[in-house]
Amino acid sequence: MAEQVFKSPGFFENEVDLSQRETEIVGVPGGVVGTAEEGPAFVPVTVGSFTDFTRKFGGLKSDKFGPYAVREFLRSKTALTYVRVLGAGANQTTSDFTTTDAKGTVKYAGFKIVPQIIPITEADGNGKEKGAVQFIVARHHVSAAYESVGFPIFTDNDSTAMTGTVGLTECGILNAGVNLVRGMVMLATGTRMQIMSYNQNYKSITGRWGGVATALWASNDFADIGPATLDDRLKWRFKVVLSSSAGSSNSGYGNSEGYAGIRILTASLNPSDSAYIGNILNTSPSRFQEEEHLLYAHFPVDYEIAKVSIHTGSVGLTSGSAVTNQKSSVAYNKLFGRFDARYASSKTTKFISQPYGVKEHSLFSFETISHGIATSTKYKISIANIKRSTDATNPYGTFTVLIRNFYDTDSSPEILEQYPLCTLNPNGDDYIAKKIGDLNLSYDFDQLNVSDRRMIVTGRYPNVSTRVRVVMEAAVEKGSTPADALPFGFRGFPALRTNDSLTDNSEVLFGRLGKIGGSPAGLSAGHMSAHGCKTSFIFGGRINDGTSHASTGDLTGALGGLVASLSQSILPPVPYRYKVTTGKMSTSFGTAAGLEEKVDNRLYWGCKFDRVPVSSSYEIGGKTLSMLDPNGGPHNEIFDNYSKMLGIAKMDMLVTGTAADAFNNNKFTLARVTLPHKVTTDIVGSVVSGITGTIKENMLETSYVRNGRPALGTYGIGYGGFDRVTFATLSQLTSSAYFNKFSGFMKFTNFMYGGWDGTNILDPDMAKMNDRATSSDTGGKGGASLNLDIGLDVSADGNQFGLDQYNTIVSSYRAATDIMTDRTMTRVNVLAVPGVRQSIVTDHISAKTKANSRIFYTQDIPNYDKDQKRLFDDSTSRPDVIKTSDSFDARKIDNNYTAVYFPDVTLIDDINDTQVRVPASVSAFGAIGYNDKVGFPWFAPAGFSRGDLENVVNTKSRLNAADRDYLYERRINPIASFPNAGYVIFGQKTCQLAKSALDRVNVRRMLLEVKRRIVEIASSLLFEPNTPATRAKFVSQVVPKLALIQAQQGVDQFKVVCDSSNNSQTDVELNKLNGRIVLVPTRAVEFIVMDFIITNSGVEFE
Repeated sequence: MAEQVFKSPGFFENEVDLSQRETEIVGVPGGVVGTAEEGPAFVPVTVGSFTDFTRKFGGLKSDKFGPYAVREFLRSKTALTYVRVLGAGANQTTSDFTTTDAKGTVKYAGFKIVPQIIPITEADGNGKEKGAVQFIVARHHVSAAYESVGFPIFTDNDSTAMTGTVGLTECGILNAGVNLVRGMVMLATGTRMQIMSYNQNYKSITGRWGGVATALWASNDFADIGPATLDDRLKWRFKVVLSSSAGSSNSGYGNSEGYAGIRILTASLNPSDSAYIGNILNTSPSRFQEEEHLLYAHFPVDYEIAKVSIHTGSVGLTSGSAVTNQKSSVAYNKLFGRFDARYASSKTTKFISQPYGVKEHSLFSFETISHGIATSTKYKISIANIKRSTDATNPYGTFTVLIRNFYDTDSSPEILEQYPLCTLNPNGDDYIAKKIGDLNLSYDFDQLNVSDRRMIVTGRYPNVSTRVRVVMEAAVEKGSTPADALPFGFRGFPALRTNDSLTDNSEVLFGRLGKIGGSPAGLSAGHMSAHGCKTSFIFGGRINDGTSHASTGDLTGALGGLVASLSQSILPPVPYRYKVTTGKMSTSFGTAAGLEEKVDNRLYWGCKFDRVPVSSSYEIGGKTLSMLDPNGGPHNEIFDNYSKMLGIAKMDMLVTGTAADAFNNNKFTLARVTLPHKVTTDIVGSVVSGITGTIKENMLETSYVRNGRPALGTYGIGYGGFDRVTFATLSQLTSSAYFNKFSGFMKFTNFMYGGWDGTNILDPDMAKMNDRATSSDTGGKGGASLNLDIGLDVSADGNQFGLDQYNTIVSSYRAATDIMTDRTMTRVNVLAVPGVRQSIVTDHISAKTKANSRIFYTQDIPNYDKDQKRLFDDSTSRPDVIKTSDSFDARKIDNNYTAVYFPDVTLIDDINDTQVRVPASVSAFGAIGYNDKVGFPWFAPAGFSRGDLENVVNTKSRLNAADRDYLYERRINPIASFPNAGYVIFGQKTCQLAKSALDRVNVRRMLLEVKRRIVEIASSLLFEPNTPATRAKFVSQVVPKLALIQAQQGVDQFKVVCDSSNNSQTDVELNKLNGRIVLVPTRAVEFIVMDFIITNSGVEFE
């Protein structure tokens, strides 16, 4: 894969195109740094229209000001560069970068949930963890009689122990059914959670938080569900109890059963139940602080396939154990709360080839061009129409890539992009990377010296897709994979690791360990450890926590077996399509297809995004069996949750590599699609003679064997009593005819996962990366105070979000500004960072624009009320003109590359048909764009002609003449309303302290334009010798440019000096050309001198 680091001036913008541009870009772009719904982060992207912008970054949202600035500017102009901001963290030291490389964590990025153990000695303590990540786990009963023929997601699964009868077996493991993780709950600091049986009340249980201390801790870790014989209010249900971190003083949180600060919720693990945990628990991160919990992820399992068992304690509540993960050196009770990672794009697992012996070659994967959480549920990738080559001189087969809407269905697909006839021939025109694009730009944050951070480009082919890029494996790029390889499936996705055995029964991995004591046997922590039954989970602080609890003793009897069983719970398998038919199947595998069963060629193999239908007309023995017609149900939200960032792979939180393939048999391959034909050692003869009838007749009894193992040579799979022909069998035949006959069914779908914002999504301000998130003022969240009431232990590791300039949000904005003001990356001439007001950010931006010397910055300032209270974006109070302007003036900023505006304004959002309040810089930025459209940069973007804000309908403060004067004296440009004139920018001062021509916006912008034109001319003279002829050529080209500006009222007088008077013999020998331009701005009495030097490296102004 090609890699290039761009460092040469002027090279980046001309050479790299992120994707196809819909609108021609004309002119010098303006620049905006801000948040957006989607789009690449920390990559400068230039667009020519707002339509183009929305395709890349999403539309207008009232809490994201950057897109509004883009909208206002592009009303008048056709070039704008945007740098989207996400959470990049703030690595500072060599140790920080080493940790990122080794463990994948980034200092101050994301967030951490740090649990607290409630000591048993406390009055209300029972060893439970509060403020932790908790898991809802359950024992499920699977109907092997019908699940195995209708949708054998557990029967054909090597990670689930579908053996034995209900009860306890060796090592205390409940062997009948499956133990599954169903919910991942994040708790606020101090908040506690427990569960109760369907028929319990809070007062009756031991170990309740409002009661006395007790050693009978297990009563609030396990619950019974209501049997099916009860009415709908109780059957299949249990109860969840949440206790406010403020305890009984927070009666507003809840007052269930008369207990203040307590909420008791009726819950179910049936995804079709109105009481399903995904319906009754909080699933919105923005409400985490209010609700004090978040069901971050839930993993639906169709009740038609597997119901929670009607046995004592079949539902459990657990958290990470105190056992230390050897790879990350972090205990599991903290590891599950680690989300301190940098922003990331969503991606697929690697697509793989058909088998060659025991090897399947990794071919490629996809990742979204956009970064962040929003990308995870936007697309899915289908591979279709797979065909072997029929050309004896060209062994490369073909296939189609489909980019689909994540929420579409196979019966009604929404294909966003499609790329037919792709190949794996790296030298061909139809090479998949060439047809889709593989170019990836990323900012290299992981350099200790900030000046060494640059854009890195990987890939060779421009991105044709506007949504995804393909990431090719090196072997494919080199042409070292078999030429007839085709995409045949994909690797298992990195699921959350919940135990070492990667099964729901440690016996599967460790074998029989012998019975302990009587029957049934319990387990102690020491016994589990001694026999290698390691688990990441803990119940009530009493198992695998590395401590001794002599007062309570080891767990024995049924309780011990229950703990041992549920502590082995694993995530459910990824649902894969079992058959491509609809209608009632036969009730026994291996017989003819069901009489009502029909082939549906619209269905794809691979990820089954639809659930088993909730209801069905098929009944056997009075039982509804919709699993006999499992296709076509509602959308399966398990993919919405598996697409989330569930943990950090390098911290050993996820199942990766070959283990991910094996876990739950989550590797998908068409080699496991079995046809209803026997295969013998005479592979050619048996296949040719066996496949008769139409393709649909063959597909009626074709099925996916999740844990099938293709035999070497024939690639047949033993299933249903004999070795069956598979698609892999057909792929190995000499003739491609038999394989290609099934090309209409050679298709499968994969999902994308892992998109991450890199911010604290549990805090609305930090998630939005807004003014409050950067502010160190009272009420802000970016300063040195550790007393933030945000539901998390902010003091973890000193301060888990960083302080001041190393605060994660502050650092991200400063990094984005570094990119935008780097002349090797962009060429903008005006910059806005709307809504960012904190001085530690704005002073950095102002200094960077001045150092760049070719960018003008429109700045927002903090607002204060009459009591000097800092006002944020959500404040309804009007800012006080005197307090706000005095606060700014006291900073004594002296920079004529910056101008500030006041107050905030209310804009008409004609796209969403609403009005929205935005920072003043949004309108000022738009006014500069309008000024340059109707005039020139050296005209003032103010007044009734070019400063008229026709899209503004109100301001946060109504300014009178005295207010305007007070602001203007302090170098703040007022936005005011005038009778019959609307709202107008009524000033054009820069932030320069001294009174001169450069304290005016139009003069500074005139000089920036002169610099730009000089650079254009001087760039053509790079590497030319410093001779009288070269100097004369330069002067002859500059003078007409300046004369034109003079004619357009930009300057009154000018003079160009570039001769022997300012170029010595030493300069000539060094090939350094010196020039001087003297300008007298229009209506100014002073003149301005611009000295510049042209060298082989470029043009620099002194």
